[in-house]
Amino acid sequence: MAIGFKIDFLSYQAKHRDLFHSFCSTISYYLEPRGWGTEFPYLLIHFYNGKLDWIDVSKLIGELKDIRERLKYIQTTDIILDIEDLSEGELLRKRECSNYCDLLNSFLVNDGRNLFDVLLTALENSLIETDKEIA
Repeated sequence: MAIGFKIDFLSYQAKHRDLFHSFCSTISYYLEPRGWGTEFPYLLIHFYNGKLDWIDVSKLIGELKDIRERLKYIQTTDIILDIEDLSEGELLRKRECSNYCDLLNSFLVNDGRNLFDVLLTALENSLIETDKEIA
């Protein structure tokens, strides 16, 4: 099943929903030592659970920019498929693929864009469409 982000009449497709869960799991695993949503509540609690009020969009944009900056310094290409199941098979190694040189470039959507770029574009466009919910 594909996942997308919709703001009023604008929609952004982002591949399979497992990609988004893996994206969030990887962020929490590497950047949230106290657990899911403790550092990035707007992404991992509000947005992840389906709705983010437009008033909080700028906070989520700030979180995504912070995450992007912090992931630059993590020297691994290991992404987490599911933070709730950290068995050996749930840690996915991307070393064989030269397209995935770091965590920032490990999450690509259908059209080849980075998931960070898709999210930031959708969120920045939502600032134009005030008084809307992002689902």
